[in-house]
Amino acid sequence: MKIDTCDICHIGIKLKPNVDLNVLKDRIEKILSDSGYKLVNKALTDEKGVIQKGIIGIKENTNIELNYVAHALNIVGKDPITVLTVFKELHQFLSDIDYDPEAIITFYEILTNMNAKSDKNPIDVLNNSSRVDLSPLADIGGVGVDGILISNKNVAQEYEVFNLIIEPEPTNPRNRFSVRLQYQSKNKENIISFYESLEGKITKIIESI
Repeated sequence: MKIDTCDICHIGIKLKPNVDLNVLKDRIEKILSDSGYKLVNKALTDEKGVIQKGIIGIKENTNIELNYVAHALNIVGKDPITVLTVFKELHQFLSDIDYDPEAIITFYEILTNMNAKSDKNPIDVLNNSSRVDLSPLADIGGVGVDGILISNKNVAQEYEVFNLIIEPEPTNPRNRFSVRLQYQSKNKENIISFYESLEGKITKIIESI
């Protein structure tokens, strides 16, 4: 079993309300242009024409986006290595244009949707791993364990949330697992360390089911 595709790899930087996103955009575009990024002025607006989010730069098919609704600066792509590289560069760029990360950043967030090819049927794996007695539902038919949620949401400190959902991939449920993950941290190094070991962590968890 191995992770072989990533539908989305996202590392977000949640900004404090004191950051003017339009000022940030103007400042960061210059340094992106000087650092080999392709500048983009592509915005998504609502029905009233209010900007919801916009792509401001691209490097190796990885986008740097401003989310005006979430008040966040995000790195979004499909290649985990490139996304992490751009995150590290972007974080340094913030300091280079005179933003103090400790003063402007609330937390960091990893969001990923990945697929893992399995030699075993994911539906069977999930059902065989469960000790839940489903016999009271036998009259319904076809009832089984359809996924696993691993989370710290009931005890997590503020902005230290972890959620992991493992389930059969909807379009190929007999050969692939779908993995959706959310991880927040106030600490940049925690985000980098977790992200670098992410594939190994997920693989080990699925193999233990």
